[in-house]
Amino acid sequence: RRDVMIILSPKINQEQLTTASFFEIYDSEFFLLEAKLIKGEIIEEQQIEQPMIEGCSFENTTLTANVFPKIEITDTIFKNCDLSNCDFQHAIIHRTQFIDCKLVGTKFRDSYLANTSFNGCMMNLANFNYTKHKSVEFSNCKLTYNDFVECQFKQTKFRENDIDNINFMDTNLKNIDISPVTSTPSMYKRKISEG
Repeated sequence: RRDVMIILSPKINQEQLTTASFFEIYDSEFFLLEAKLIKGEIIEEQQIEQPMIEGCSFENTTLTANVFPKIEITDTIFKNCDLSNCDFQHAIIHRTQFIDCKLVGTKFRDSYLANTSFNGCMMNLANFNYTKHKSVEFSNCKLTYNDFVECQFKQTKFRENDIDNINFMDTNLKNIDISPVTSTPSMYKRKISEG
């Protein structure tokens, strides 16, 4: 019998969000962006150590090539956003949804993801090495040439993704739901046989 995976949704009330600019994060001493709606904005090549995003919604927003090490994202929704080539290493991402987003080349290395979903996202060349996943789902995503080296998965599902040349080296895939797939990952066969 398989455990039923429950992913907690972001605790966010869209009606109570204030339309704002991402750049208001610089007004906070602690680089905190809270209960904001960010729409159609372009945020590129910003560098902030340990920014915090809580209870926000990003729609049709470009957030490319930003360096946000140790970012904390909680109760947030990204919809139709481009987060390509961002550096989110050592991040904590909790109760967050990425819907129809582009995350090409995004670095999540050494991060912790919980109750997070990626739905319909283009994530080629993303780096999840050494990440911990708890109640995380990748659904209908393009995950080609992704790295998931030495990851820890607990209640993680990969559903109907393109995982061509994905690298699960030294990652235990036992009890991980990877079904169905559109291609075979490079390290998938070896790791399943090792069980």
